[in-house]
Amino acid sequence: MKVSIARIRLYLKEGKTLSDGSHPIMLMCSFNGRKEVSTGYSCIPKFWSKKDECVKKGYPNWVMINHSINQLKNEAIERRNEYERLGEVYTPQMILSPKKVLSGHTNVLNGLIEEYISEKSLKENTAYNWKYLYHLISEFDNDKVIVNQLRLDYVKRFTKWLQTEKKLSDGVIKMVLSKVAAITNYAIEKGLMSADDYPFKEWNYKQKFKSASKLDYIHWKTLDVMKEMLLDDIIIRNDNLWHYKDEVLDELMDKNSDLFARFLFMEMILWQGLAPVDICHIRKEDIAVKTVNGSDYYCWDGKRSKTSKAVKVRIPCHNVYSDVMVKTMLMFNNSEWLLPVLNGLSLETSENSRKHRIGNTFGVLSPKLKEWFQKVNEEVVRRNVENGGDIPLIDMKCTFYSARHSFSMAYMQKGGSPMALATLLGRSPNTLAQYIKELEEEGDLVDAVSII
Repeated sequence: MKVSIARIRLYLKEGKTLSDGSHPIMLMCSFNGRKEVSTGYSCIPKFWSKKDECVKKGYPNWVMINHSINQLKNEAIERRNEYERLGEVYTPQMILSPKKVLSGHTNVLNGLIEEYISEKSLKENTAYNWKYLYHLISEFDNDKVIVNQLRLDYVKRFTKWLQTEKKLSDGVIKMVLSKVAAITNYAIEKGLMSADDYPFKEWNYKQKFKSASKLDYIHWKTLDVMKEMLLDDIIIRNDNLWHYKDEVLDELMDKNSDLFARFLFMEMILWQGLAPVDICHIRKEDIAVKTVNGSDYYCWDGKRSKTSKAVKVRIPCHNVYSDVMVKTMLMFNNSEWLLPVLNGLSLETSENSRKHRIGNTFGVLSPKLKEWFQKVNEEVVRRNVENGGDIPLIDMKCTFYSARHSFSMAYMQKGGSPMALATLLGRSPNTLAQYIKELEEEGDLVDAVSII
């Protein structure tokens, strides 16, 4: 039964017998749950007064024992009363702690995160990731989570929920847990929780959850199969003519649909591996058609939100694929945004709100993307068997962010220049290692030298 104020009492734990035949005297706190700690003293049942919560006269050292256990109880009551006076949220563990934890800092997770952001003067992008942690924990539990609750058992349950319910990638889970580690260290530093309760003392989450590897990419041969499959999902072709399938436009404009998940992944590759937050922020009015060397291109000049480095995207016009991938959204998405992810939000909407919408959308679409990868692999196997081909399968560890790696590797596999790739990605040449690996397959090596 939930109570409005913590109840603190001493009792004899007769269910546990010590080696001398006595039973431990426990200090217990009941408050929306129950927690107990040993006082370090013991007694036998006939010398314990349940009513007065003390050792009866005649038991060895009964005066000293009663003084000590009552001091522990009174200290716990004082802690409870102080929390109540300040209006602080508390847990039984905090009441039973031998160390007073009040330090002038809030112990409610949301408030502590805001305090941390302010004290560390974090940039807006970094602050957004912190607020994403709070959003996830609030969804997992509630908006009154106390930092003292973030112990190992709680964090492991939270992590399992991120894997099974939210279906987040290992890289995202690692990022979230790194924030849990930082905020609990901050809480320990401020005296809000004990160092003994640090959740990662014996659990190395960095080994268990590794960020997306640069090897998690899709081969260009497989990307070609995916292009064909996506076009077959959207249009019906008749020689050089084509038209949309029935009701396909409605599904494409639904940011949570299966078809849009497939479309968005391939759109990210078409747009030179733009990161999720960047491609969702493209506005239609910023796209121009320019003629270069006699050919028309969809052109977008922007900046990466993460680094503010310039990115220039050039997509050839007048072919079926680019018309379906770009022109469709320009014509039929009734919003200022190119893609429907931010429909209904304006530039005046706070950046955090827009990023929150983007994060939620990718969270919903990620399981749908995995299902499509499985279908693509089935088609690849069929083609390889029928045609004796060597199209590589998709590694099921791939995520939406793998589109960025896939574009980079496809470009290099076809003989592209690292310097040019850095420009296309909006990176510095010396930071490309996380996006490409050395060419290993014989076919890739031959393709690379064929441009000499």
